[in-house]
Amino acid sequence: MRLTFVLLKLHNYPFGGYKVHYQYANTLPAKGHKVTLVHPIAGEDHLSLRDQVSLAAAKARQAISRRPPISWFTFEPSIRLILIPTLSCRSLPEADVTVL
Repeated sequence: MRLTFVLLKLHNYPFGGYKVHYQYANTLPAKGHKVTLVHPIAGEDHLSLRDQVSLAAAKARQAISRRPPISWFTFEPSIRLILIPTLSCRSLPEADVTVL
């Protein structure tokens, strides 16, 4: 089954609810599920200049280090982490279940 977890925003420090979602997501690949974690950079329909810089910096860190932009949690290698500019249906990957 393809599962997508959508979290409100990217935080690069331990955050209670995020850690729980990450732990749930980490257990699912062992049961044969494909898991994607989605983090929108901004909640609005448009990106502020600060959000644009944050998105560019996070994608650059991910491309250079080949590691997810979340340094405080270790993910299973098969988990896909994507950053999207804003939360919209078009930005979400196809999934059997989407958890918001």
